[in-house]
Order: sequence, then structure tokens, then C-alpha cells
Amino acid sequence: MGMLSAIYGDPPDARVIYNGRDAADCEIVPKQPVVTSAGRLWDEAKNIRQLAYASDNIKAPVKIAGDLKTEDEYSRFHNVRFLGKLPGKDVRTEMASSMIYAAPARYEPFGLCILVAAMCGCALVLGNIPSLRELWKDNAVYVETDNADSLANACNRLLEDPYTAAEYGNRAKRHSAMFSLEIMGRRYLELYDELVKASHAMRTVQIA
Repeated sequence: MGMLSAIYGDPPDARVIYNGRDAADCEIVPKQPVVTSAGRLWDEAKNIRQLAYASDNIKAPVKIAGDLKTEDEYSRFHNVRFLGKLPGKDVRTEMASSMIYAAPARYEPFGLCILVAAMCGCALVLGNIPSLRELWKDNAVYVETDNADSLANACNRLLEDPYTAAEYGNRAKRHSAMFSLEIMGRRYLELYDELVKASHAMRTVQIA
């Protein structure tokens, strides 16, 4: 909304309705020292390839699920396992056992995979961009989006301090309750109800 306002001016009666997911789909199991991510590696906005570039300097296995057009670009990295495109259930299984979920995005309107990872209790390492800071506040670790060393260092600090990693995972999970399906659905119903009432009022004025 801030970007819309900056470009087009403040829209009247505007509001933000955040996405939601069902936390019941996310299993919590003992965490392993693993860094995971999910998404299109070729998407420059998601910037997941930065995790591949950082992987050899991360002191734990790195797993990336998602669409990979070609492995040639990544064949030189030895500490990253590309899982390919997985069903949602399998992605959640990977997240459930991973200590860290990394998403060094350059641009991200919301990030459903980030939300699912938070619901699975992962410590979040995210790109330092306004939208992700708005959503996750101080419940994540933020890194420079185009700095593989910054990303590796942030992951290593959490890996070397499991207590802090667990605390960030717990904070992310608690904060994820703000983005439930129930809250999203209720806010849409409230909006639709207002629109219907406004439509009735307009028709009444026109008839009069």
C-alpha cells in the first residue's frame, strides 16, 4: 500500500489484508542443523540463488526445493542439495526438521513459503526489505540481499547458537498466528459486507 500511495497518491478507504495459511498443516519435529529454502532459483526477485552462492561457507547442509532450469550454474557448489519441485506436503516436511529457513529476497509482496516455514518453527533469515520487515518485525534475522557472505554469516551465527536459533524459531511461530486463514477470511468478509452495504446505499440514493 505504501508503494501504491507513493506512485498514485493515497487511495481512499484502503486497507491491507494479509495472506493466511493453516498452521494445522505444519508439523513440529526436533530441529536438525540444516538450512532450507524453497522457490524458483531463476527468479531474481526471490533471489534464492544467493543461498546457493553462500552454501559452501555455511557450516551445515543446505537444501533448496523448487524449479531449477539447469544445474550447470550450480554444479560447482558442494554443500547444497537441490530437491527439485516438491509437493507442498514434502516441502513442509523439509521445513519441519530444519533449524533455519533462508529467503534473501530482493522483492517479496508477502512470501507464503516464509509463512509456512515460520509455522513449522524455523528461524527465519530474510532479505532486509521493507515488506518483510513489516510482516516479521523483530521476529527474524535480516541480511543484505546481494551479499552471500552476510547470508552465510547470519546462518552460521544461528547454527553455532542453537538456543538463539530456537528462540527465533519460537518467535516466528508465535508471530505467524497473525496470518491465519481465520483472520484472513474474517477480514475479507468484513470488507465484502461493507461493499454490499455501500452498494445498497448507492442504489437507494439513485432511486430516490
